[in-house]
Amino acid sequence: MTEYPSAFGEYVIDVHRYSLSEPEITIRQGTTVRWINRNSRRHLIVIQKPEYVKGTPMEGNGSSWNYTFDIPGEYQYVEAVFGLRGKVMVEEYT
Repeated sequence: MTEYPSAFGEYVIDVHRYSLSEPEITIRQGTTVRWINRNSRRHLIVIQKPEYVKGTPMEGNGSSWNYTFDIPGEYQYVEAVFGLRGKVMVEEYT
């Protein structure tokens, strides 16, 4: 797992055809995670738990989608085209 020390910053996850650069991360609440497509194939990030959030399709190399995690908890997501799975652990900012 990767610890991201800064609140209210941005964390980048590269989405490759068959892998995520960081499948599990720990961040502080208020941090934005940006998923960046690193190939020519279409990708779609869907947060499944604790609430359903469907991202905007990333249509080609360099396209991205971001989400700001404001509520602490464990968020499970899937890259819906290739079935890649990841988890974002959001810690309370004190």
